[in-house]
Amino acid sequence: MENIFKGALIAQKYALSRDVYPPGLAKIIMQFLYKHCDANPATLKHSKMVDVACGGGQSTRILSKHFDEVLAFDISENQIKLANANKPSNVKYGVASADKFPCDDASVDLVSCAEAVHFLNWENFLKETNRVLKPKGCLALFGYWMPTVIPLHVEGIERKQMAGVGSSIVRDFKLRGGYTDWVMEAFSSDYRMFYDLLPWASKEHNLTSKSDLTWSLTQFMYYAESLPNYQSCLARLKKDARRKNPDVSEEELKTLDFGDEMRRDVKAAWGVAEKNDDEILMKVEFPIPLVLACREKP
Repeated sequence: MENIFKGALIAQKYALSRDVYPPGLAKIIMQFLYKHCDANPATLKHSKMVDVACGGGQSTRILSKHFDEVLAFDISENQIKLANANKPSNVKYGVASADKFPCDDASVDLVSCAEAVHFLNWENFLKETNRVLKPKGCLALFGYWMPTVIPLHVEGIERKQMAGVGSSIVRDFKLRGGYTDWVMEAFSSDYRMFYDLLPWASKEHNLTSKSDLTWSLTQFMYYAESLPNYQSCLARLKKDARRKNPDVSEEELKTLDFGDEMRRDVKAAWGVAEKNDDEILMKVEFPIPLVLACREKP
């Protein structure tokens, strides 16, 4: 899985499809921070944030304007290259593992981790978060899971019915990629699992945020193809096919692509099989569970 995350293909797909966070998400996070660090936007000076497993900087950018200094890091050099192409002046991106945060003890006001903590070693992540946070520093964990996809070429009851069918097709596709029990528990609980695991008393589990995106089917496929479990599962299918038949053709291997199968199924269910993907518009809603916590003074 780690090698999949490092790949150039994943990084490119992320850049095209992972700016999903609504503006209000940063406001919720900062209000929690101001409340628990006994500060406000005017008096929180020399503040520092660390964004763990930042990918291409999608989550970094929505929070960076609230801090004097931001350090964001990811294990993928390809992701960091793309992040640096759109870098706010107060942000420093770097390549590093989440096993050891590249910052000093008690130096950080906020640790954030978006759409990644479910793939990390939780015990080690919490240990490092404890190490780098200042007394009364805060932690923000958030992600997104199963979207609702709503076709925009129909109205009323027909739109609602097609949204249900399309979302079900997408769900089947995502689950077919295969997830560990840990990841499934994280998302099926809307990150409540991490809320329960945090040992700190001051914490919140917030379910008020969701994306509000208008995408073409082309852009939705960028998102689908960015899923690491899809990429790893597809690689396994192709490897097995080559093992069974060394002479298998590229055309035959293409038939194994269950992402393309999902695309065709959605178009058929929505009655737009003859349209180009760029012409098919949809509203995409990702619920975004958020866990916030404040580290007690030692």
